[in-house]
Amino acid sequence: MRLLPYRRLSIRTQVPPEVVLRRLQEDQRYEGEITADGFSIKRIIWYRNSFLPRVAGTVRADGTTAVLGEATLKLHPSVAVFSTFWLGGIGALGLRFLAQAVSRGRYSWFLFPPVGLFVFGYLLMQLAFLAEARPVRRLLEEITKAA
Repeated sequence: MRLLPYRRLSIRTQVPPEVVLRRLQEDQRYEGEITADGFSIKRIIWYRNSFLPRVAGTVRADGTTAVLGEATLKLHPSVAVFSTFWLGGIGALGLRFLAQAVSRGRYSWFLFPPVGLFVFGYLLMQLAFLAEARPVRRLLEEITKAA
């Protein structure tokens, strides 16, 4: 199980790689860098979401067709670092309180806030990322669809 959200995509299409890359460049729903080797993009949204996936991948030829291969959806690096430290700190605090409770043989209410904060932070991160990953996949499938 991965702590940070991460998805891997691979989409096959009947469209040539050059056409897929041209469509990515022309699409106004994304911003980022598109080269002959691949792309690094993110979806343009009108609201704030720190957990918006960054999409990086390659488009390669497979005979006469294209494969949008090895595209990965990841968090922005600074959001990943912050989330790791925040969840790690809260998790360590929760484990410390749990170890004290076990060693003393009695549990206290001090155990619940760190556990609750950890669960809340983890679910917030995963659900916000997933909510944005689905439209990204649909848009990439639309771009690679044969006309």
